[in-house]
Amino acid sequence: MKKLFSLLLTAILIFSLSAAFAGCGDNPDNPSPDDSKTETLLLLKASGNDLVDEDGNVVVIKGVNLGGWLVQESWMCPTDAKDQKTAYSVLTERFGKAKMKELFKIYEDNYIVAEDFVNIKNLGFNCVRIPFTFWNLQDEQEDYTVFDRLDFVVEECRKNGLYVILDLHGAKGSQNGRDHSGDTSQVELFDDKTNWDDMVYLWSMVADHFKDSNTVLGYDLLNEPEGKLLISMPNPQFAFYNDCYKAIREMDDRHIIIMEAVWETYCLPNPADYEWENVMYEYHNYGWGDANHDLNDFSYQKDFVDKKIRDYKNLKYSVPKFIGEFTLFDNYDAWKYAIDSYLENGIGYTIWTYKVVAKTSAWGLYNGTPEKVNIESDSYEEIAAKWGAVKTSESYHTSPTYDFFKSYNGVTEG
Repeated sequence: MKKLFSLLLTAILIFSLSAAFAGCGDNPDNPSPDDSKTETLLLLKASGNDLVDEDGNVVVIKGVNLGGWLVQESWMCPTDAKDQKTAYSVLTERFGKAKMKELFKIYEDNYIVAEDFVNIKNLGFNCVRIPFTFWNLQDEQEDYTVFDRLDFVVEECRKNGLYVILDLHGAKGSQNGRDHSGDTSQVELFDDKTNWDDMVYLWSMVADHFKDSNTVLGYDLLNEPEGKLLISMPNPQFAFYNDCYKAIREMDDRHIIIMEAVWETYCLPNPADYEWENVMYEYHNYGWGDANHDLNDFSYQKDFVDKKIRDYKNLKYSVPKFIGEFTLFDNYDAWKYAIDSYLENGIGYTIWTYKVVAKTSAWGLYNGTPEKVNIESDSYEEIAAKWGAVKTSESYHTSPTYDFFKSYNGVTEG
């Protein structure tokens, strides 16, 4: 009897221990299915002209930019500042650095929220491109350690099965002197070694931080670097790309590295010339019209797209191609033709952009008319109120472009 009791006790103990270990949810080698950090996406890599996942399936990117969130542009955002640098400077002078940061936190906390990623997923997209600036990552010592905004995006995209492209839209010193770089006062990235080295270092920090994430599709090294547009050869852009490439690869050998052409296919080298591997080439296709054609002329836009496709096909090397920004303005026949053409040729895209300040505009999936901030005269309280009222659900409505993609992607209500 004692022997039987002992066997029963042993069996109960083994069962209890097994159940306890099976239910342990913080075992990193065996996470539970509902672990909030469980990846929902497979890592992508470049293979010839395609992006493929770890199972060898071809994946074509179809997505949208979150323009105007981490770097404001006055034509599309609720501000009258000529650029981000000016807004930082004026608001700091008026209210102090701490309150300036509070105001931008209010804006950024509201401009993009969790439900925006649900909106994007529900519209049939699979990727989000995130324009950011070097300022967004700086701590009080100006080191690149502040990843809360990018972490938020990556986590919300993970939850919604969306890939993320991290896009350095505004480099230190500016790569183009445009408002979308955040700084219209200079073009001093390529000629200032301190700026150059600092941005190479920034990418090493970003790569180290995101190296284990499958949700991150890749690193978009520099948005529209037209500050040295084929002025000299070898092109200094290529040297900058190469330095960033090597710095990233020291931290991360998993993720795709993305280089942008400004603006034609010949504006990027054969990857083999630099021994670049697992890279994707990005193009921005804006058919602005010409003296003989309105930008909404279908035949003009068709010819523009056809020429781009021919150029991509004529490349002497294989590399995945990606249209990182584009619009077809108000011509939705041209929208359909362009996207059909890109997808038929295995070329992914992210449209510009998610939302814009306008009553109706083809530029954004959402249009709205939140009040614009006057950085020179609005009080702190007025700016806080205006920038606190920029949520998509509160101050924006769906646009004709939203309706186009709803139809194009076969999205049905519910």
